[in-house]
Amino acid sequence: MFIALILFALNAFPALYGDEYDSLFDAHHLAGNIHAIGYFLQLYLWSSISNSDWFLRILSVLWFGAGLYWLNAWLKDEQISFQIRALEVWLALLNPFLWLYGFQIRFYAMFFAASVLFIWRFRVWEKSMLPRNAIFLAASGLLVLISHLFGALVLATALLHFIWTRFAGKRWILLSVLALGFVMILLPPVRSAAIWVVYRMSNPYADIPTLSERGISLGMLAKIPFTFYLFTLGERVYPLWWWVTIPIIFVMGIAFVIGL
Repeated sequence: MFIALILFALNAFPALYGDEYDSLFDAHHLAGNIHAIGYFLQLYLWSSISNSDWFLRILSVLWFGAGLYWLNAWLKDEQISFQIRALEVWLALLNPFLWLYGFQIRFYAMFFAASVLFIWRFRVWEKSMLPRNAIFLAASGLLVLISHLFGALVLATALLHFIWTRFAGKRWILLSVLALGFVMILLPPVRSAAIWVVYRMSNPYADIPTLSERGISLGMLAKIPFTFYLFTLGERVYPLWWWVTIPIIFVMGIAFVIGL
């Protein structure tokens, strides 16, 4: 929060840009764009107090701070040592993506915080399935769903993790279902239905693209590993800097395998 106050004092974010104006529009037209209804409703109430740029950004900063607080609480609950917790929170705090998007008048900071809260409460419930923990899990699940449409993916990931760990002897069934789902999404009718749902909820003002405009191509599939690259190394690390990229990708690969 101290760093955030310094940035505000220096007027580091002096003006709004296109997408932020869209947020203000959606906040006053709640029925037209429900993919982040929880954030837009907050922004509507928040902007009724003041519509100055810096005040509107405080809402995202508060969610940014809440996400870091819940991240520390989650790590503490996992009995991570204080030194490691401090290091991980600082790594999150200095993450360029969080600095870039955490101050925008957009739903990103809320989605980050809600996702961290949900995964933390999921881990608590997983270790102790008491009614109290189930209630907190359901509440955090609702929060992540209303923070953004992609909250459904967060819940789906938690469900897959639960099935993967609880039914270790039948993992082949889960892998078969995932493989079938991947094949199904390649079918034109399924793709058309998925595109329609996503666009109607997240971009209702635009025309729904055809499959030829928004189909699955090798170029789009190549973006999947590239996305993981960007969220690991950021946008300013050139892929051909092998002395940087290869060691980090190697370490991340080992961490992924260990995590399985």
